Amino acid sequence: EGEFRQLLEIHEADAGGDARQREKRLNEAARKVLGDERFAEYEKSADFTYRLSREAAQRYNLPVSVADEILAMKRTTEAAGEALWGSDLGQEEKIRRGTVLREQAQRTLREKLGRDGYNFVSRDAAWLQLLELPHTPQP
Repeated sequence: EGEFRQLLEIHEADAGGDARQREKRLNEAARKVLGDERFAEYEKSADFTYRLSREAAQRYNLPVSVADEILAMKRTTEAAGEALWGSDLGQEEKIRRGTVLREQAQRTLREKLGRDGYNFVSRDAAWLQLLELPHTPQP
């Protein structure tokens, strides 16, 4: 409970500035309060795809560890997407390669979760569509 109060106080005290910088400051403060291991769990629990994957695993009798595998795949895929959109490639090539990244991620989700689990998780997986839409990479 004490840690929760500390995190809440930090969150309430840091209300201004750029959203990305604010998130970074809040994460750094949370890491100090929780320590590295518990912060990693906190960070996972804040990821919507991770939460959906855990719920799908429980709902469809899959190992809960599949949620960790999906989160790792998502992070790797998002990093590849950011690198792609930050590259000097032409727009059409970026879109083509982004589509390939999305299709690979969808295939992995289907393999890990099965049809029903995939349908459950992908309904709210906007990150998949962002892989092939023109955007400016995040700093």
